[in-house]
Amino acid sequence: MPKTKAAKKGAKRAGGGRRPAGEDLASYITSALGSARSALGISDVASAVKKAGYQSSSPAFTRIVAIRLSTDKRFKRVERGMYTLAKGGKK
Repeated sequence: MPKTKAAKKGAKRAGGGRRPAGEDLASYITSALGSARSALGISDVASAVKKAGYQSSSPAFTRIVAIRLSTDKRFKRVERGMYTLAKGGKK
């Protein structure tokens, strides 16, 4: 069966798209780490972010959180897989 013009031009997939306006992932991570008494592991941060109301349907959400923790200057790695807020990070 031949493809339609829309399919040839790359019609939008169902789902996907940009997140509606609101807090971004880094803000949720900042508040999770700010309320922790000590450094948190990546999976603990991901759980706290989801519990706080951040919605993601990604099956690799923990990996997304790990990437954000390792690349954002607001977060500091204290040992392998353990993060806390950097000194200049907001609480």
